[in-house]
Amino acid sequence: LYACYSPVLWRSLRAANIHVRANAAEHFIAVFPLNDPTASRSDSDDLLQKQFDALDSLLDDECPSVRAIGVSGVCRIVCSFFELMPKATREYLLTKVVKKMAFDVTSSAVRIEAIKVKLGVSIRGLG
Repeated sequence: LYACYSPVLWRSLRAANIHVRANAAEHFIAVFPLNDPTASRSDSDDLLQKQFDALDSLLDDECPSVRAIGVSGVCRIVCSFFELMPKATREYLLTKVVKKMAFDVTSSAVRIEAIKVKLGVSIRGLG
């Protein structure tokens, strides 16, 4: 899976076209976490950190639809891979969603997704 996605995914997440970025974001969230079975432990850790950084960049994207995808993706990933994520990363991403994205004045879709995250986190008792 890593060999299929890696050449295109990272470039597409930074593409100028918002539709390409949105599509790449959906694929990235669907296949998270990407693993390179041939990588060393250090390289695997670097790849995982690159994926966490990509999640963060989705939350800062200039396009509201990409940010909305990022918000819902952060929630899904934190809920599904709670133990995989370092506590500091988990707290950083959730805090950003709850304190910044929930008040996004440019997009109601981003605010709605952030509210869903708030509800999901409080119901599941994560954080």
